[in-house]
Amino acid sequence: MGTYVSEEDIENLTQLTFTTTSKPTSAHVNQIISEVEAKIIDRQLGVHRATNEYIDVPWGTEGKGVYNWVYDSDTDNIQFGESLKGAIVPLTNIRRPLIQIITLEKNDEAYTNTPSWDTLTEGPADGADYLLLTGGPKQNGYAIVFVDNSPVSGPKRLRVTYDYGHNINSEILKTYCKKYVGIDVLQERMGTSSTDQLGYLDAGGFGLAMNQRYVERIDQWKADITDIEERHFPKDAQKGGVAFVVM
Repeated sequence: MGTYVSEEDIENLTQLTFTTTSKPTSAHVNQIISEVEAKIIDRQLGVHRATNEYIDVPWGTEGKGVYNWVYDSDTDNIQFGESLKGAIVPLTNIRRPLIQIITLEKNDEAYTNTPSWDTLTEGPADGADYLLLTGGPKQNGYAIVFVDNSPVSGPKRLRVTYDYGHNINSEILKTYCKKYVGIDVLQERMGTSSTDQLGYLDAGGFGLAMNQRYVERIDQWKADITDIEERHFPKDAQKGGVAFVVM
């Protein structure tokens, strides 16, 4: 069973039953589901979690003023002022867009010692160690600013677990995935990857009629997919990130 859809969902959508000998087989349907859902993850659609990823702490960050900052929309950069002494750690390698930090830990031990991970507190709050600065759609989660308990500089000094992605309702993504998978399944059922050269007939004229019905349903699902993209997806996550599994 996939994250968003199951084989049973596709059976209900297509009104087909999948077995070890059906066209397509049960195993193939589940493979299609996995491929479509993998592409959803690649496009950062939905909410996904990255666990225990390392962050390097650049040398020379401590003592810089970072409190006053201005976002430049032309360059998509943040410019910092000189009001608060702390440490800046750019988040250059995280997956975007960042939704929230779940845990942030630091290890100040020498690299020859066993790591000792100290869990840090996000502010603003009493006893906070750091603030997360965001800087627009391209640089969401641009930097961590340490206001206390700053980490030692060096590679892999921080360890973070965070949620990322375009926070789209899971029911919308379920419908989207189902129809993507359904398109491929019906085209496999017809025995061709093209809807204008139908090579598979179940039985005489009835088979031809069924293939025509499949074409109509495929066209409708493609229109539904386009509608979902236009109404619910950010522009950079619309067409181009994922092609139809079979065209």
